[in-house]
Amino acid sequence: MTADKVVDASALAAVTFLDSDFAAMDARLDGATLHGPTLLRLEMASVCLKMLRLRTAERAVILRQYTSSLETPIVEHQPDYPQVLVLAEQHRLTAYDACYLWLTKQLNCELVTLDARLESAARSL
Repeated sequence: MTADKVVDASALAAVTFLDSDFAAMDARLDGATLHGPTLLRLEMASVCLKMLRLRTAERAVILRQYTSSLETPIVEHQPDYPQVLVLAEQHRLTAYDACYLWLTKQLNCELVTLDARLESAARSL
């Protein structure tokens, strides 16, 4: 039986673009059924765009990595935005980050993130 985990854009980007946190994030995600709010794919597109602008010489590799990440199976969930706002206020998070926290709370599972503030909020649930 696989574990359910919520993955945020920071963790998925680390794995997708093979950054310095790749190994740690890959190990935490390995074998899990991944879940994310519907905004996750948009956030990943934003990360990709930022990388394309900063690392123009690596354009082909970045696009290949990003396209490959779209094949990663992720169960997408539509957030309950009024509940997201409550969590954002309670934990002093952005609405974006609170979407991941909301899903973590809904599914009662681990949140995989590189964001220390978000991880701390998830541990307090």
